[in-house]
Amino acid sequence: MTFVTRISCLLLAWLLAARSLAAQQTLYLLDGDRLTGRLVRIADGQWVFSYAGAQLKLPQAAVTGLLAPDPVGVRLADSTIGAATVAPVPAGLALTFTDGTTRTVAPGDLAAVGNPHDLAALRPIHIGLFSPFTRFWHATGSVGLSDKSGNSTARGAALSLDVERKTAHDRLSAGIAVHRESSQPPGGTFQATVEKYFGYLRADLYLTPQFFSFVLTQQERDRFQDLALRSTYTAGLGLQAVSTGATDLRFWGSAGLKHESFYTSPNDETAIAIAGYSLSQHVGPATFAWRFEATPSLEDLSDYHFRSDASIGTAIVAGIGLQLEAINEFNNRPQPGVKQHDMLLTTTVTYSIGH
Repeated sequence: MTFVTRISCLLLAWLLAARSLAAQQTLYLLDGDRLTGRLVRIADGQWVFSYAGAQLKLPQAAVTGLLAPDPVGVRLADSTIGAATVAPVPAGLALTFTDGTTRTVAPGDLAAVGNPHDLAALRPIHIGLFSPFTRFWHATGSVGLSDKSGNSTARGAALSLDVERKTAHDRLSAGIAVHRESSQPPGGTFQATVEKYFGYLRADLYLTPQFFSFVLTQQERDRFQDLALRSTYTAGLGLQAVSTGATDLRFWGSAGLKHESFYTSPNDETAIAIAGYSLSQHVGPATFAWRFEATPSLEDLSDYHFRSDASIGTAIVAGIGLQLEAINEFNNRPQPGVKQHDMLLTTTVTYSIGH
């Protein structure tokens, strides 16, 4: 290595080190401590500060000053947005904006901080039922093939749509599935027969981060089970056991009413209970989901219905994926001539949008 090259490398290293030191910020606390690091964000009354390899969450009341010699993006409580350097003063914080204007504000007047080169990201987000869609909503549609066993051996087409809105305070979910099936008589060829429908609508309200209340309605039609319409309406309480970016595990119990209309038998109505759980686990590009519900009649506990819905899907490209799903149903007291157990397997191509 030549002398000039060595000098150039040393000069570059010195400049990078000087830049890194200049980028450091200092946080002044109420108890007199000073932390040197980087202010990551301000949200929900907390200052998140990167210090010694960890992110500290500090209440705004514990912060008395901030020194940021390099410009940072700021949004003030009065909605002013700009890039400014920050220095502590007896009256609070002295802001010097890149356009030369200055302001003195209290630490509590800083509503958000961010990249000084992307001030648009600091604008407040209007939160409505459908906005911002990609932050709170997730929707998946699928189309593919189904393979049914139990009360019939059939092949057919499978269509489904599931949508969910999830926030820290509530969760709204809805879905519909349609399976058009073809049955094969002995010695015959496949011919179109019937369709199977399933739909649900559910609203969860979180009472605490762990406990929630909910209402749920489910509608189902299945000609193979002699079922013209099964309608259930329940309300109950649940436990959010795990909620992370990779894992969502919930348990619940509810009580309500079930009404069933049959093609060949009189209608039936009974009070029911529902106990169930759902698990969603992300592993790389793959997602495993399993939902199970047990529905006994409160008037006769020997009259019960189980439903298990397990699936595994993987993302391929640009929201497109592939999913395998198995729906297993067991009815302990089916209609005359109807088997207790039904199994439906589907292989579908999916398209997802949202978070």
